[in-house]
Amino acid sequence: MEGGVGDSIYRESENYEDIKAIKLSDFLKDSELITDSTILLLRMNIGGAEYDVVEDSVENNLAGSIHGYLGMWDDVAKIDQERNKRFRKFLKQNKINPVSFSGRDLMWKLE
Repeated sequence: MEGGVGDSIYRESENYEDIKAIKLSDFLKDSELITDSTILLLRMNIGGAEYDVVEDSVENNLAGSIHGYLGMWDDVAKIDQERNKRFRKFLKQNKINPVSFSGRDLMWKLE
């Protein structure tokens, strides 16, 4: 990760390391994190794969158990403007209102 740029499934480089992983939806279904008394916040900065994770949470009926979505949300647009339009439409259709880390992608100031 030189210069603050890392790999993602959408942006490749020659520097990488294979790791074991499971989908967040599988982890949440198998864990005991989702209860009536749990507040679940999902914080992501995953190089443009945010759409995939949010879409998977909706497809697995978990979106209603996630009380807040936090992230930068701008990598999707940096990689593919059309995909970003679909992502923003998907968020709106599913009543998911993500909050930015820094506010740079919000329509209003966080002051």
